[in-house]
Amino acid sequence: MDSIVHTAGRISFENRLSPLHRILLALFGLLPLYAPYDLIIRRGWPDQFTLNLLFPLLICLGAIAVSLIFLSGAFLGVSQRVLVDQATGAIVHENRKLLTGNRTFRHPFPSIDEMNVRTVEGSDGPATYNIRISVQGGASMEFGEFSAQEEAEGSLSEIAAMIGRH
Repeated sequence: MDSIVHTAGRISFENRLSPLHRILLALFGLLPLYAPYDLIIRRGWPDQFTLNLLFPLLICLGAIAVSLIFLSGAFLGVSQRVLVDQATGAIVHENRKLLTGNRTFRHPFPSIDEMNVRTVEGSDGPATYNIRISVQGGASMEFGEFSAQEEAEGSLSEIAAMIGRH
């Protein structure tokens, strides 16, 4: 669940991937690379390819794939913040990625087309509920990640009241 901060005339939803999480993901991403090092690099590449080399190559490819998944999570993981500000009459959506930098989108209240709660079915756990806001031009933002649908609908109704849609 995102951290939600209520202040006078503002609601902020923040989902952060902390530097500690990024470092841990990167470290866990480096661990599987020991298999290719030990099986291929340290022992030296043989002069000719044999079937005995096929199994260690499959292990190395699997280890590299696992490493890439963890490293991409560390370097490409998104931190986002959605601020609904009644004073400025806009929703500010900030995306922060380690490699691509910060991107900020400002959507005035009149540009909002649709707001709803979207159910995300989990494959290994209960469903979660996100708030989805579509704006003119086809762009949309999704945030919240609530464990109960009532919580998501409550936050959505607070947003709707702030922007003047009941």
